[in-house]
Amino acid sequence: MEIFTNCIKKGTLFFESNLQVTNKRIAFSLTCLFLFAFQFQIFAQQSAVSITTATVGNSTGGTWGKAGSLYTFTPNAATATVSAVEIQDILTGTAATLTGGQTVTGGTAGSVTITSATSSGGVATGSITVTTPITAANPSTSTANTLTLTSTGNITVNTGSAINLTGKAGTGSSTTALSIGCLGDAIVLNAGGTVSVSSALTTTGGAGAQPSSGAGGNGGAGGTITVTGPGGITITSAPFTSTGGAGGAANGNNAGGAGGTGGNISLTASGGTIGITGVATALVTTGGLPAGDPTLNGGSGNGAGGTAGAVNISASGNINLGASTGITAAGANAAGCNQCNANCLAGQGSNVTINSTTGTVIISSPISTIGGNGASLKNSATPTSGNIGGNISISGANGVSIASALTSSGGTGGNSYKWWGNCYGCFRWEFRNYCIKFISKFSKHNCSYNVNRRNGRA
Repeated sequence: MEIFTNCIKKGTLFFESNLQVTNKRIAFSLTCLFLFAFQFQIFAQQSAVSITTATVGNSTGGTWGKAGSLYTFTPNAATATVSAVEIQDILTGTAATLTGGQTVTGGTAGSVTITSATSSGGVATGSITVTTPITAANPSTSTANTLTLTSTGNITVNTGSAINLTGKAGTGSSTTALSIGCLGDAIVLNAGGTVSVSSALTTTGGAGAQPSSGAGGNGGAGGTITVTGPGGITITSAPFTSTGGAGGAANGNNAGGAGGTGGNISLTASGGTIGITGVATALVTTGGLPAGDPTLNGGSGNGAGGTAGAVNISASGNINLGASTGITAAGANAAGCNQCNANCLAGQGSNVTINSTTGTVIISSPISTIGGNGASLKNSATPTSGNIGGNISISGANGVSIASALTSSGGTGGNSYKWWGNCYGCFRWEFRNYCIKFISKFSKHNCSYNVNRRNGRA
């Protein structure tokens, strides 16, 4: 770069007609020309990429490659279009022949990276624009894949172009293993410039199912959502949601499925601002609901509510959480059941952190992180507690303005109901918060019915 600058200063990007030009000066001029061309070539290796409704095998301006389980679309022209169907086929493991000849094996899902960097040709600045919805249900209970959009320039998700990577639900077949909900995939938007999102980003764990015998399937975990835009991030009428899948009901006297965990949500604008406007609830990460028996007459079970993921928002400039938006990071309630044990836990609320290193933080909508409620149990002397909420941390180098509620609270504790003594032939009366002793007119045995309550935690 220094040599190139000197070339400009000396005005030697051309051949002088003076016959007395020395060979040394000519060589220096040629070197400058070469460096100029090389620098232009480097900055030209980018493409304007659009994700469209093109059919399988009909993406343009680039081809697919594969390394392990990762499929990457690399442009080879100044503009390129990528088929959303091809992306979906990879993420779901649907057999297909992609543009360029690369194949997807049926039943084997993989991760996807779309890049604006070209293998040849290109323009000075790249970009990626999502113009159509991307919907893909991950079929795996053990591996969460990732959809990554990476550009040296801007990334835009247009209105009507929602990305939904919810995990596939359990099948409810003969075994608990097949009844487990699948994992939600991760979503990554990584720009060198700005990121603008006008459609929902969703990654939810698949729901567990009820098997024909045995315990209910657990819900799958929600995936993470990560957005990086050094030039700034704008979210308009586009909720970001990562929720754990609900647990499946048990069959017979078995455990109900636990709820899945919510995933983390992260927004980072190291050189710009972050603005969130026009969304009923902008950023939501919650644990999945567990399966239980509200009548308390069902089987034993873990009944554990899912824990929320964390929310992190960081920018060098201002951060504005506008009116009618909001942030929620809540754990799910535990589920009541018969003969539950210490596994009947409520989900925990998670931390919300907002930090502007040089600007102001303006909060005009509620932020809440709440622990789930404890379970109501039968035939157990000790009920379960509500779980704790997370921390809320807000900092701004030029100040913080808060015009809405900030809530961090623990869930309410559950009740337990346990018979004491020889109660054969007694009426089964249930009184909450009382201990009743009476004589059965049928058996004449002394009976007692004890009710305990454990408080929640703040």
